Amino acid sequence: MINNSTLNAVNRFGLKFLSLLLAVLLYGCATSATNSSANKGQGEADTQNQNALLSGDSSPTVTTAINDSDQDGIEDVVDQCKNTSPGAPVNSKGCALDTDSDTVADYMDECRGTPAGVKVDQRGCGFDDDGDGVPNHRDACAATPLNVNIGGDGCEWDSDNDGVVDSKDLCAGTPPGPPVESMGCLVVEVITLEGVYFKTGSDQLNESAKKMLRSIAQTLKKNPRMRIEIAGHTDNTGSAHVNENLSVSRAKTAKRQLIDLGVSASTLTVKGYGDSVPVASNETNAGRAANRRVELRIVEID
Repeated sequence: MINNSTLNAVNRFGLKFLSLLLAVLLYGCATSATNSSANKGQGEADTQNQNALLSGDSSPTVTTAINDSDQDGIEDVVDQCKNTSPGAPVNSKGCALDTDSDTVADYMDECRGTPAGVKVDQRGCGFDDDGDGVPNHRDACAATPLNVNIGGDGCEWDSDNDGVVDSKDLCAGTPPGPPVESMGCLVVEVITLEGVYFKTGSDQLNESAKKMLRSIAQTLKKNPRMRIEIAGHTDNTGSAHVNENLSVSRAKTAKRQLIDLGVSASTLTVKGYGDSVPVASNETNAGRAANRRVELRIVEID
């Protein structure tokens, strides 16, 4: 007779056998489905290759991985600028675009459109030697002083358009038209010092010139509210640069003489005009002698 323990053991064995059988059946189904899918994919590939052969294309479909280390869209085999920064626009060679050809890539260039040949800094901007905010290639007035108002051309403002920049203009707002002296103030009178002439290429005063300056000094000392620009002039002998320096030297000679005669140095300024303001023809000896002169440009200060 079979007891209860034996029946229980048989039942447990039967359940395990059924579970094992079920697992085997499921595995067989999964393997069959996988093989079917693989066979189907292979069949599709074979069909594509057969169609390619029938259409005259002898090359079967082949999938190849693309190597693009910096992910700029250019394969490494043709990329001449590997390791391009992510997101930087590149050309067909894989190099970052540099539209203005200033050697600074567009994605780093803060001054795109710099003209060809202009030297630039690491930001791609033209150098600005005087620090006025206008790069050298657009700056018409190099060495502008710091902390002055400038225009787009890099030149200091001349608010009253009298030819004297604001930082040097002691008489702002002078009306247009009348001449001004080097400090921007209206010229009350221009006095040519008759007899104060110079030999060609010389800044030395003769005795008659010194006599004339003694008379002028007496007048200036009696009128301390007058400020004087001493203007030196030359003929057209020699270069413009040499003549300008010579005219300044002549004006300084007259200034020293007036100071020695008691005129306050604070009322005197000098300026050289070179050969730019002739009073006579430079075609004759007499005309050239007349042009080698000194003038006093008198400004009366209230």
